[in-house]
Amino acid sequence: MKVANGYPDNIFQPQKEVTRAEFAKLIVQALNLPLLETTLSYSDASVIPAWAKGYIAAAEEKGIIQGYEDKSFRPNQLISRTEMAAMIVRAMGGQTASSGGNLEFIDAAEIPSWAEDYVALAVQEMIINGKPGNKFAPQDKATRAESAVMIYRLLNSLNI
Repeated sequence: MKVANGYPDNIFQPQKEVTRAEFAKLIVQALNLPLLETTLSYSDASVIPAWAKGYIAAAEEKGIIQGYEDKSFRPNQLISRTEMAAMIVRAMGGQTASSGGNLEFIDAAEIPSWAEDYVALAVQEMIINGKPGNKFAPQDKATRAESAVMIYRLLNSLNI
């Protein structure tokens, strides 16, 4: 489907961590959303790379991505597993599980309260799994391999 490409040297780099801008691009490409040419209103819009603006605008318009409380987007910040799960669930249609209380990971208390329902649904729909030792690792930075797997599972769940 040509959603995730390698680098110019034809290497995929599966363990390389993914930025928020890169993941926005991946999810927009996977869903085949049209890029938007609009002015982004994030407080750090001036540091959003030109290549990423249309992807971020498209994902924002569909409610897939959100900025932070300080109105920033932080495009170059590495995306956490928690943020990725939230974006994937929003891409599925935004519905969340009724309660994040069903999470049985030993580090479930470390999942931010705003994300519990997103993570619960992503786990329930088998979009994301835990890590060894029954951990979710909510603050771990997501890799290109994890991103590709989650995008693949998203597309399967949407029958695309």
